[in-house]
Parts: sequence; structure tokens; C-alpha cells
Amino acid sequence: MDGSGAFTHVEWMRPFSVFQENTMSDSTTGMKSSLEEVLRYRNDAVVHKFIKTWELSFEEAQDLFRETLKWLWLSAYSLTHRTEVRPLAISQSLMLLDEMWHTFILFTRDYHEFCERYFGLYIHHRPTSKEEEEARLADYERAPAQYVAQQKARFRAQYALIYDVLGEETLNKWYSTYLEQYSDLVMRRIWRWSFSPDGTRVRNQPPRGSADLFYFQLAP
Repeated sequence: MDGSGAFTHVEWMRPFSVFQENTMSDSTTGMKSSLEEVLRYRNDAVVHKFIKTWELSFEEAQDLFRETLKWLWLSAYSLTHRTEVRPLAISQSLMLLDEMWHTFILFTRDYHEFCERYFGLYIHHRPTSKEEEEARLADYERAPAQYVAQQKARFRAQYALIYDVLGEETLNKWYSTYLEQYSDLVMRRIWRWSFSPDGTRVRNQPPRGSADLFYFQLAP
């Protein structure tokens, strides 16, 4: 962040909707577990499964798993504290974190027990539907300047939440370090198979429309 408190950042945005269902009572205001408690959780089986698909060292994948735990804790935080940033959105720089989340969910019993133990609620993941993508494109084509402004405001609020709750180091890691460390070129190189089951993961296919990908800069 600069001296004005604004996070200045350029990112090739490809937002992914994330839906979390809150099963806690309206009277609940605190977190069931602290971030420190959540980060002590270990699941090497998930990490080993992940590196069967992505060509990374165990240590690097383990770090991604730790960051995924932060994301899940933040998702629960945004619900229990009724923040304005709901649902949280995953963008280009967090694609591998999202892939780690997918891998964790495959271990259904572990993932369910983790959510119940640490959050008292289940953190659902719902990718953007075809209808939502078409509506997003239509919104952009109808009023491109307004659409971009709305996206800027949405991510500015999300960046502020991350900065306030997880700290500047995490904000920079997720939206600066990861943007360079896990670029499109790197994503294609570390994918272990000769094809991707989902073109949006490594983007071997051209973008569908101008609303899907754009540059923006958050500045004072």
C-alpha cells in the first residue's frame, strides 16, 4: 500500500465466483478458531495429491496449502463478521491456490471435518456458471466503463479486507508475488499432463470476450 492507504496494483483479472453458505446463527459474531490455530492444521495427503497434477516441490505445494488455509479462514471471517466483501472472488494470481482448494475438497471427509472443527460451518465452492459468465459479458458490453468501475470497487474492498485482517505481507504475496511466480507461462509448464480438462485453468484457449480479461490499476 502507498502512503494514502490505497493498494496500487495492476492485475490481469479473471474473477471466479466463490460462494460460502453461512450455517451459523445470526447471534454468532466471533470466530470459532484463530488463524494461528487453523495454520497449525496439516494434511500431507492433500499436498501429495496436488503435486501429482502440478509439477512443484513438496515444500512449495505445502506453502500453497498453508495459503489456502488462510483463504478458507478469511472466507469464514467474512461471514461471521458480516463484511461487505461477500462472496470473496478468486482472480488470476490465485489460480493455483484455487486448484489447491479443489484438491482439498476431493478429500471429502477431511474437508468436511476441517470446516466443522475450525469454523463450525461448511465453506462451499461454486464456480461461475455459464449463465453468470454470459450476464457478466452482457453487463460489460452494455456499459463497459461502469462494469470496470464496479470490478475495481469490488477488488479494492477485497484488498482492504485482506490487508486489515491478514496483513500487508499476505496481500503482496497473493496479488504481486503469485502474479509473477505463477504466470500463464509457468502454469502451462508445471501442468503435468499434455492437456487441461478445463481451459480456464491454464488458458490454452483464447478468452471468450473482452469482459473476461482486462487490466486495471487501483490508484488514489
